[in-house]
Amino acid sequence: MSHTAAYNLYQLLTDKTDPHIDTVKQLISENYRDEVLPLLNIIKSLRIGELSFQLNMDHNVIKVIDNDIQGELKIISDKDNKIERVIFQPHLPEKVNFDELTKLLNKCEGNFSVNLIEGNSVKNYRTKEFFDIASLSKLVVAAIVYSEIENQNLTLNQEYTILPKDISFLSTGIHSADVGSTVTIKKLLSLMLIASDNTAMDILLKLLGKETIRFYIESWSTKLDYNIENVKLISTKDFFGQSWCQEELSEAEWRKKALTEVKWTEGLGYFMPVNLIVEAIKILQKQPWLPWRDYKQGALLFKGGSAPGVLCYSWASLNNEFGDFIFILTFNSNHILSYLKEVYIFSCCRLYFESELSIDFKEINDE
Repeated sequence: MSHTAAYNLYQLLTDKTDPHIDTVKQLISENYRDEVLPLLNIIKSLRIGELSFQLNMDHNVIKVIDNDIQGELKIISDKDNKIERVIFQPHLPEKVNFDELTKLLNKCEGNFSVNLIEGNSVKNYRTKEFFDIASLSKLVVAAIVYSEIENQNLTLNQEYTILPKDISFLSTGIHSADVGSTVTIKKLLSLMLIASDNTAMDILLKLLGKETIRFYIESWSTKLDYNIENVKLISTKDFFGQSWCQEELSEAEWRKKALTEVKWTEGLGYFMPVNLIVEAIKILQKQPWLPWRDYKQGALLFKGGSAPGVLCYSWASLNNEFGDFIFILTFNSNHILSYLKEVYIFSCCRLYFESELSIDFKEINDE
């Protein structure tokens, strides 16, 4: 007797041993073998944190539970009970307003802030002032770079030759093979803001220099009323080296630690007030060139950031197509966030956008 696709996936999710790619391959329909690695990554992600699973074989559904948050994996299978598609959805209402959004996020058991600026209208909710904002810090770096360009101390076409010591940990754009090649500030901004490349950020910090960075953080603090001593903006190489990527460990160990060990509670993170991110985005919105403008969905700025126990999102309009708005969510938890919580938080934001701002994420993604 063959088991259903949902049963086979449920067994993998609840098994204590690490899933192997060949095992996952056996679950997938012949016509969908390109989805083996994505499914393996989903399985691994769902096994992080304190999730529980309930199987409903009659409906080919696996219920996913994280305390007060629930969702489901709906499995679409072929006639041989092999997986064709897996749809993961958290349980949410059909629509939410701002107050309802904050109530949904309160279920996630962490500190968070939600900020919406629409023209002259401001809505905000926060449980503390300073947050670890992870890669949203790259927006602040970009704002300083553009300010220096405006002051004619840098140019977008200015070139830099990549050195061996520039390569950061877990870099997503510039690698060791790029050492010796030249890159423009414009390219560095694109890599940092779109690919969230760590090496690109470090090179830009290097070109700016500590004194210049401190000058802008201090000058903005007068306007925004925050304590600059609480602002932390260091190179990713220093941050990752202190947090997870010790030299004696392998890259595989780095990656595992960077997914599972909460470090912001030890003071290791990019700590900033939300109003500093707002100021950075306002500076970016004024620029004639931004990397997002090179894409079809260039009417919208988006930047995310994450680390164990940290999840942040920012969206902002870049022209009149989506009105005039800035939306920022920051979330810090003392524990790693389960995959369900991460999807739930993003989906809450998406639902609010579609309910209150009339922004259709599907249209943006389809472009």
